[in-house]
Amino acid sequence: MTNTSLLVKRSIKSAASAAKAGFGYPRTANGSIHVLAYHRVVANIEKAEREAVYGIVVSTKTFRRHCEMVRRAFDVVSLETAMHFLEAGRTVARPMAVITFDDGYRDFYDEAFPVLNDLGLPATVFLPTGYIGKDHPLPHDRIFWLLKIASERSVRISGVLGRLGVDNFRCDDHLKSGKILKVTESLVYLPNELREAVIAALEQELGSKMVAYPPEHQLLDWDEVREMSRKGINFGSHTVNHV
Repeated sequence: MTNTSLLVKRSIKSAASAAKAGFGYPRTANGSIHVLAYHRVVANIEKAEREAVYGIVVSTKTFRRHCEMVRRAFDVVSLETAMHFLEAGRTVARPMAVITFDDGYRDFYDEAFPVLNDLGLPATVFLPTGYIGKDHPLPHDRIFWLLKIASERSVRISGVLGRLGVDNFRCDDHLKSGKILKVTESLVYLPNELREAVIAALEQELGSKMVAYPPEHQLLDWDEVREMSRKGINFGSHTVNHV
């Protein structure tokens, strides 16, 4: 994706977060519950959009704006509280909002948690437990990074996929034209064992051209989870291997 395309996409995302832009929330019914789902909050949005699946990152500044706006328009509650209201069929004066995060990235601890703590807002983080405290990134991050390197170094990968019995999805053509995310989406939903085999084969194919995975892809460790759990952040399951 070109820098211009990223700038346009980022501008669209940021426009709705500007508190003084005059964009109002749609009219919502009292007692309704809205779930806001995030993945990553990053200090350096330009770097993150170059190195990761760009659709899952938002800047710390934009996230704070989101939280401030949501706090004004909704009663922000924990997921557990929202479930109790749903089960009881109770109505409230204002609509509710729940803030959630998937995947348990380390930048939740570094960037999102301080904002939530400062504004007194609860959140729930869903953890792929097999990756918490481990050194290797999640499969979609590894696949995206490997394809990015293959695209930049003009490494053809159709042969690798063919040897594993995986349809190549015209992957070399897509990578040549910079459509890294399109190929990522084609591979990330493979069965877990085959997906891991594809990742290992791509790492081997890149060989000396391989570039280490960015440290920003790192996930939380259990000490950080325990610390935030004591300070109002809830945690739930996101499967073991992010299937």
